[in-house]
Amino acid sequence: MALGGNALGGGETPTEVRDRRLSTTSVQLADLVEQGHELIVTHGNGPQVGELMLDQDSRQDDSRGEPLPLDVLVAMTQAELGYRLQRALRHEFSGRGLSVPVISLVTQVVVDPADPAFDEPTKPVGPGYHTRPVAGGPFVLTRGDRWRRVVPSPEPQELVERSALLAVLDAGVVPICAGGGGIPVVRNNGALVGIEAVVDKDLTSALLAHDLEADALLILTDVERVVRHHGRPDAEPLHEIDVDEAAAMVAAGDAASGSMGPKLTAACRAAAQGRLAIIARLGSATEALAGASGTRVVASPEGGS
Repeated sequence: MALGGNALGGGETPTEVRDRRLSTTSVQLADLVEQGHELIVTHGNGPQVGELMLDQDSRQDDSRGEPLPLDVLVAMTQAELGYRLQRALRHEFSGRGLSVPVISLVTQVVVDPADPAFDEPTKPVGPGYHTRPVAGGPFVLTRGDRWRRVVPSPEPQELVERSALLAVLDAGVVPICAGGGGIPVVRNNGALVGIEAVVDKDLTSALLAHDLEADALLILTDVERVVRHHGRPDAEPLHEIDVDEAAAMVAAGDAASGSMGPKLTAACRAAAQGRLAIIARLGSATEALAGASGTRVVASPEGGS
């Protein structure tokens, strides 16, 4: 279950709205547990880590000390959002008399230091601006005609804490893990070293689904369905799309890089491996699994990818 950072809300979102979204999400997750599902929860951190980057920028400008590196900021957002989700979920479980433990795990993901993403940042982080800021870039124009800062988003290769996650699952615990796509690290002479990047949480979630042999990958975001030709008169909300069609949308730029593009790519990977893959709105998890909401990405027909 991959929860979008934008859908959960950042600092621009009032506290009561964020709490309401967390509560709604926890109700959905608890419903699934009561139905007998075993959950692995991941979450994004784009708005939240971007806010920390702004704070670090101001810290440097007013000589309050050297700014923290981006991998550490990812770790900080993992702790904050993991704590909020863990608290809300435990509260919901307790109210239903469910004795299901929940734990947040600080999770690292190995990336390749030679990944071309380091030369072409695409991952939007932080708040959106009506006009392009002069400093603190690079920036790209995103959905809603807002300018957002972008950072490198390399491909996730390996979950460092995979064995720990398997042990937690075997113990009947619901893990909240790989927050913000995982803390990006590279291997250096046998050691793990943090690197400046934000890994896409949907791609990491697809890797998790494979490594932990999940039956389904459910990506929850702030839109009801994937829309073909978004923003055009012929826009088409999709109930179902196969892997070949989805890959063609991504290749044609019909799914923006840094937003819907990685979600479709992650869903394609899960579907091609025989897993149920759904993209839906936060708060519609049970309806999406029942086929009443969201967009299902399915394997291509015989002879396709």
